[in-house]
Amino acid sequence: MKLRWRVLLLFGITGLLTLLLVLYLYTRPSDELLGPEDPRSYARGLENVPGRDKILGSILTHILKPELSQRVEVAEADSDPGILVSVKTTTRYHQHRLSLLLFTWMKTLPPEQLYIVTDRKANDPWIREAKLAGIHVIKARCPKGHTSESLCCKSGLEYEQFYKALESGKVFRWFCHFDDDEYLNVVNLFKELKKYDSSADYYVGTG
Repeated sequence: MKLRWRVLLLFGITGLLTLLLVLYLYTRPSDELLGPEDPRSYARGLENVPGRDKILGSILTHILKPELSQRVEVAEADSDPGILVSVKTTTRYHQHRLSLLLFTWMKTLPPEQLYIVTDRKANDPWIREAKLAGIHVIKARCPKGHTSESLCCKSGLEYEQFYKALESGKVFRWFCHFDDDEYLNVVNLFKELKKYDSSADYYVGTG
């Protein structure tokens, strides 16, 4: 009897592992889905991606199909023109990270409030598309690599852009930094910052 239950348990575990493997193979996005060279073909081709990406592609196509020129409006009551949002990235991650931001939450913010700090020689289709959308793109003359020196250099440039914007007469009350692997709920950000007095000194976040 005990042997029978052990055999059944073994078959059950094997079946569960097989199911998990199948789900992984049919939902994990491949490079073909996440990184074409042409940003404008990024969303258009999702429905026709074969194999394991077909399921995920059919879901994402409704999110990514609009182009960058088609802004997503946020209700005026939820918007806040006094917030500068800066994203730090690198050429290596434009295709698989920055691309997703450009086609999702960045579309909900006016381009004049958005800043992207990346590498000095960055000139790929994603950066050109961001510029066409009116987003500020800052090419940093910083050391290469994911080192403390390089990261601090780019962070310094982010703060510098904030102060330059203030000096030029723009009325920004908040500076918000995000990395290229973070998703932002813009409306929740606006609501959260309304709880604080922007004339006081606040650091909200981690790190």
